[in-house]
Amino acid sequence: MRGDRIPTRDILAIIVNAWGGDEAGWMAKRSAVEGELERDRRATLSTDRTSPSAVTSSRTRGNAGDNEARGGNDERRQLVEFLQRVRAQAGQPTLRRIAMAANVPVSTLSDTFSGKRLPRFDTLQQILMALRVDPELALAVRHVYDRALDQERQLRDQRRTRLTTPERGR
Repeated sequence: MRGDRIPTRDILAIIVNAWGGDEAGWMAKRSAVEGELERDRRATLSTDRTSPSAVTSSRTRGNAGDNEARGGNDERRQLVEFLQRVRAQAGQPTLRRIAMAANVPVSTLSDTFSGKRLPRFDTLQQILMALRVDPELALAVRHVYDRALDQERQLRDQRRTRLTTPERGR
């Protein structure tokens, strides 16, 4: 939780519930921050659309269309960010150390933490247990994992449709 992005509503709900907090209160705070960020973004875009910093920051942040065009998965990205935060909170153990504790190949961990692919859910659970995540929180991640998996399947199906649909007019 470096403060670079605000968590999705699902991730925030998981964290707040795991810590026994007031979910409604935190959702209100998240909405307020989201509104402030949107106002700042609009102000930046309206004042200088052509400055190099505006172009760079929009490239860095990206948007859903760009992410989808690159074959991205917003839900997977959120899950990866969550895993990276959990790893940091555990003292940033090496992938080899996590692999030994979770009985998972280092290559699987590398692919998972880089966002290259989603592991099976039981593998994700092993990773979370190796990082000493509260078992209730580890189970609560299932909802986010399922959404990431669904989104990944939809993107894959869209790519297949584009590849198998003949172009008209040629």
